[in-house]
Amino acid sequence: MLIQLATRLETTNQEAILLALELALAEHKPREYASVSGEQMIVATGSFEIKDMREVLRRRKELQWSSHTKIILNILKPGQGQDALIYVMETDDIRETIKLTSCFKELVKWTISFAISTDDEFLDTLI
Repeated sequence: MLIQLATRLETTNQEAILLALELALAEHKPREYASVSGEQMIVATGSFEIKDMREVLRRRKELQWSSHTKIILNILKPGQGQDALIYVMETDDIRETIKLTSCFKELVKWTISFAISTDDEFLDTLI
């Protein structure tokens, strides 16, 4: 019964984090994408071992962003075997992603992607 309760709690926790991410992005209402403003919306998801949590938190506090970078969302998601660190940022300088990854060095394994508008006209221009 405890295992089932823990599994349900983990699922609920993941759903709450995804909902928080969706709400933050919906409230942000970003300007038009790179074709107009020169800025990119970047989503960076990193995973790390639970044993490294203290060091990851320490390094996270040391991050200094340029004035051109807007952090829209920053989530720390505890997991069962690994934890996740999620950043959603809007920036015109790709070096900010390098700053993010180099801050955590070997502690965090990152997946970084650019968010694009799902507007049909914008997608048509890409195709």
